Amino acid sequence: MIGLFGKPSNRSRGNGAVTLISEGSRMEGVITSQADLRIEGEFIGTLHANGEVAIGEKGAVSCKELRTQDLIVAGRLDGSVHAEGMVRITSTGKLTGRIAAGQLIVEKGAVFEGLSAMTGLEEAPAETGSGAAASDGPIRPAGGSEAG
Repeated sequence: MIGLFGKPSNRSRGNGAVTLISEGSRMEGVITSQADLRIEGEFIGTLHANGEVAIGEKGAVSCKELRTQDLIVAGRLDGSVHAEGMVRITSTGKLTGRIAAGQLIVEKGAVFEGLSAMTGLEEAPAETGSGAAASDGPIRPAGGSEAG
C-alpha cells in the first residue's frame, strides 16, 4: 500500500488494492475488506480489514470495532481497535477508546485517551499473568518523584 504520507508501506497484508473513502464522503455500516483502506472522509460502523487502515488528517472514524493488521491514525478515531501488528497515532491524530495491538506508537503531539493492551493475541487479555493489573492505579515514571 502507499502509506499515509505517500511512502510505500511494506507491512500490508492486503491484496495490493486500496479502498478509499475520500474527503467529503460519509459511509455508515459494516466494511469487510481484503484490501488496504484509506479514510479521508467519515466512517461510522464496524470495520474489518486484512491489510493496513490509514485514517488521514481530515478523516473521522467512529467504530464499535475496528480489526486490522496495522493502523495509522492522523485524523480522529473513536472506538475499539484490535490490530495484529502496529497502531501508530501521528502528531495530528487523536484516538479515543481501547487498543489491543502488538505495538503502539504515539508520536509527539498525538492524543490518546483510553486503555491499551500490548498483545500478540487477537483479543486483549482480561488480566496480566505478571506485573501490575490495570486496576492497580496510574503508571508512574521510573526513578521520578510523585507530585502530590
